[in-house]
Amino acid sequence: ARAGERARAGAGAADEAEAAEAASGAAGFQRAADDAQARLEENLNATAAETAELEGALDHAVDVATRARRNAKALRTQLADAQASLDTLNATYTDLLNHATALNGTTDIDSDSDSD
Repeated sequence: ARAGERARAGAGAADEAEAAEAASGAAGFQRAADDAQARLEENLNATAAETAELEGALDHAVDVATRARRNAKALRTQLADAQASLDTLNATYTDLLNHATALNGTTDIDSDSDSD
């Protein structure tokens, strides 16, 4: 009877040792899972921060592009105005040259200053 009790006690001790080993292994797996989840959350937070930073940079780039487009349009308008002014000045110069030619009979406007 005592041998049976000892066998049962030995079996119980072995079962307890296996249970303790399994519990220790499960605790180790739980710590690893907790660590992995913490790293994942850190990565997600970093990714969210990087995404927000990139969105901010994109918004800034869109603002700069919009201002550049407005500036280009204004410059085109100014260039068109300058071209119109240049055309007017050229026409006026041509009219003055023609008038001087008609008065002097020559295109040399400086010929009057030679006699001074």
